[in-house]
Amino acid sequence: MRNLWANMRSRLRLAVTTLAASLVGIYLLLIAAAFAAQRSMMYPAPRGAESPQCTNGTLVTFTSPDQRSLHAYHVPARDQNPTVVIFHGNAEQLADQTALALEFTADGLGAFAIEYPGYGLSSKSKTTEANVYADAQLALEHLEKKLGVERKRMVLFGRSLGTGVAIEMARRGFGSRIILISAYTSMVELAERTAPFLPTRWLVLDRYDTLAKASEIHQPVLLIHGNRDNVVPAEMGKRVASRLPTAELHLLDGVGHNDIFAFGGDALMHKLTSFAATTALP
Repeated sequence: MRNLWANMRSRLRLAVTTLAASLVGIYLLLIAAAFAAQRSMMYPAPRGAESPQCTNGTLVTFTSPDQRSLHAYHVPARDQNPTVVIFHGNAEQLADQTALALEFTADGLGAFAIEYPGYGLSSKSKTTEANVYADAQLALEHLEKKLGVERKRMVLFGRSLGTGVAIEMARRGFGSRIILISAYTSMVELAERTAPFLPTRWLVLDRYDTLAKASEIHQPVLLIHGNRDNVVPAEMGKRVASRLPTAELHLLDGVGHNDIFAFGGDALMHKLTSFAATTALP
């Protein structure tokens, strides 16, 4: 009998050990899969490249030092008014920015929408945080040196993914004002919300750590956030605003992540254009 119980205990221990090893193996495979696929999940670029409908503007194409073609959509400002530089959100491309550009330019502001590597007309390039920043800086330098828009006449506008790009470009000395729509603290924190069971702090390659950079931003900032945003929680926008030395936060009641402009309407666009136009300098 003793041998029987000993044998059963031994088999039970073996079964438990095997199960534990299997679970650990599955978890490690899950981590490996998440690590390998993270950029395809982080950057859901639209399928198919479309050219902007350039009725009132121009598709600008220029070349990077490594001979890649970069793209932007430009509507010149009137009477030395500021130019709003648009960094779009995820699942969008340059062609989707023309309507917003026209809203800004209706009263004489300029618009300059920038494409990310891996998106739209620039889809052949690799999307990484470093590449996004590099292309954004090249585009802003083109706007300054080739199109004649001084940095002090640039207003940086970022929506969702683009808020992290706008903050980094402001940190690098571009823009006199900043508009952030649905700003996040960092991609690490967003990943932790999506997959709390994974060690995301160690896995995320492209961090876009806006919260860590916020104290370095001294330009006036206008933040707009929906209080029912289930993609980037309003709490993140509040935390970003609290770290920025000069920030004005507006929460839109009952508004989510993708319906800000639909619900905000003309009143929201008036707020944005008025804020941008204040940059007008002699």
